[in-house]
Amino acid sequence: TALADLRERLGDAKAALRALERGLEKAPGDARLYERVTATYRERGDHRALLALLVQEAERRPADEAADLYRQAAQLARERM
Repeated sequence: TALADLRERLGDAKAALRALERGLEKAPGDARLYERVTATYRERGDHRALLALLVQEAERRPADEAADLYRQAAQLARERM
């Protein structure tokens, strides 16, 4: 996240997001990275990327947590797609 923070300070939001996404790919269980990426997708209105991330995250979580993520994904798809 240090690279993403630096990119943000330099005003390069796209590079900051790419750094966060790469970090999440390398550490898919990192809750802080997941929250930053989802927040960024929401802020940018990138509903497709958010939907894909919600489903991806649901696939690696226990069933009870996955159900909530799938519900969020379904709601997003209904409302924004």
